[in-house]
Amino acid sequence: MLLAGGCLAGSCLLAACGGGTAHTHRVGPIMRTAEVETEAPPVTSAQHAHGDNQASARMGGPGGDLALANGARLVVPAGALDADVEVMLGLGEPVTAFNNHDDEKVVGPSLVIAPELASANSAPFVVELPFTNLPEGFTEADIAVAFESTDDDASGFRGGAVRTTWEHAPARITADHKLRAEFVHAPGMRVQFVVSN
Repeated sequence: MLLAGGCLAGSCLLAACGGGTAHTHRVGPIMRTAEVETEAPPVTSAQHAHGDNQASARMGGPGGDLALANGARLVVPAGALDADVEVMLGLGEPVTAFNNHDDEKVVGPSLVIAPELASANSAPFVVELPFTNLPEGFTEADIAVAFESTDDDASGFRGGAVRTTWEHAPARITADHKLRAEFVHAPGMRVQFVVSN
């Protein structure tokens, strides 16, 4: 009688908990499979990407372009890349290198182009940036573009910190009011439009 009562009570408890049959799950060792790295297929068409503060795309021989919300644009011409690579255009940290120069001023924000790019067929890369006004005392003839690069002569600078230098190249203003520079090599760091006289 007691045994029957105990079984009946046990059945009631099961029914109160939703009834049905009880399920048990055995947790065994988790088996992980090794991830096999597969090569990405080759890029066979021009790539285009847009972002607010940064845009990137895997590009190859067909080239392509990257654009930011502020109107900045990087054009990679067909044939300039001899291998597929992830190309990035983004906003950079503000440049202070020209702050103490009366004969040189920055125009617009700094940009970052990465990685280092060198044209395989001498077709120029193009970077453009809309702007509103030039600093007072400067004209369109004073426009240039400055490329940041690592200063190889500054090894050991401040306990191993990287010191950079800026190299200037020609630039111009387009009819649609954009700063434009064409170049066959970019070191893979910041790019800054400037006026210099």
